[in-house]
Amino acid sequence: HDGALATLKEGLHHHPEAAELFVGLGFARLARDEFAWARSAFGHAIALDPLIRDAWVGYGQTLLVLGETDRAIQVFDRAAEGTDAEDVDVLVHIGRTLGSHGEPGVAAKYLRYAYDMAPGHPDAATGMAALLMMAGSYEEAETLLLDVLHVEPGHHEAALYLGHLY
Repeated sequence: HDGALATLKEGLHHHPEAAELFVGLGFARLARDEFAWARSAFGHAIALDPLIRDAWVGYGQTLLVLGETDRAIQVFDRAAEGTDAEDVDVLVHIGRTLGSHGEPGVAAKYLRYAYDMAPGHPDAATGMAALLMMAGSYEEAETLLLDVLHVEPGHHEAALYLGHLY
């Protein structure tokens, strides 16, 4: 992460108005567990360009790690505004992030939304299968996972979940 951080800082030195570089800096800081710096970088990115969805997602992740769950959910809701089928990865990412931070109910909202928007998307279908498994609907989950693996045989997450079913 040190090399990425140095490159991003150099880029910001030459292009301090580049919101995308601040997003990259935020994720680099987040990966290094430098949460205050990550929060600041995502905040700068949002101030420069409030339409960059990844900045909102990173800001939400940072708030979640800092224990500001309610505010993080509000930020994730902002990130999800106006999403379409091209943004399914963002919704799946938000759902997985919330799920891994002990918010399965809220995570389900995003994963269901992603799946309803693009049921053929492998990650959305796998996320939906995980929800079905948590709800005890194992046959439905199995069907979804087998469909994912039929379309994308190398989808490791779907294979892993399917392995849990057998």
